[in-house]
Amino acid sequence: MEISSSIVLRPVKGGSLPDGSYLVLVNGKILDTDASTSKNNVYKHIQILVRVIQFQIHGFRPVRLISNIMDIDITAHELVCHYHKRWDIEIGYDEIKTHQCATLRGQCPTFFRSKLADLVKQELYAMLIVYNHTRFLIWQAAQVYNQNPLETSFLDTTQWIIDAVEHMIVVSGDRRKVMFDYLLLLIAESPIDRPRRNRINPRVVKVKMSKFALKRVKHKSQERDLEKEIEIVPVRQSETEVESAT
Repeated sequence: MEISSSIVLRPVKGGSLPDGSYLVLVNGKILDTDASTSKNNVYKHIQILVRVIQFQIHGFRPVRLISNIMDIDITAHELVCHYHKRWDIEIGYDEIKTHQCATLRGQCPTFFRSKLADLVKQELYAMLIVYNHTRFLIWQAAQVYNQNPLETSFLDTTQWIIDAVEHMIVVSGDRRKVMFDYLLLLIAESPIDRPRRNRINPRVVKVKMSKFALKRVKHKSQERDLEKEIEIVPVRQSETEVESAT
């Protein structure tokens, strides 16, 4: 997660990592559910070791991230690149609500039929299991045909699965394996119709009512490869000499 620049994070002794990130002990308090009562809340103090990554993209302010991923085989640059993909979760929400759970005859695309809380949770878990398995099939097809799974159409894949299920459930053995391999081929041959581009939009407005400049023709979307422009900012030497814990 991104953390405010006003919070002081001093690395522990020997906490600087080769990729420019560093380790910090964060102090805080959480609710003690065992000691709390119906009238009074009791909190306990804890310390958590986190990994801090400072990075900057040209033209933007520096940013600090903290993570509990300590595996140094996953570099700071890789973590930053994945952080920039966090809003892809909105695409997942759309795929579930608009496509996977869509109903016929113009009804509400997503609804829970159950009236009890536990049964609503059961339906929700079922939706998520189906979505994850659909994405897993997309990944399998991408591995077999050496493609990027993010460039495969979820909508087309869902339709191929619906069409295949009624035939695959009545066969077994080698015949089912042949049909499954053919399903992967169909999925691999279903690219998204509008691939996402590496682009960035300038901070301008059409109507002058903020601090940003007015939008002009020159302010069209610009192609940009953020993965190449990300620069990891190592911790300063003076900061590494300060311990946050003994």
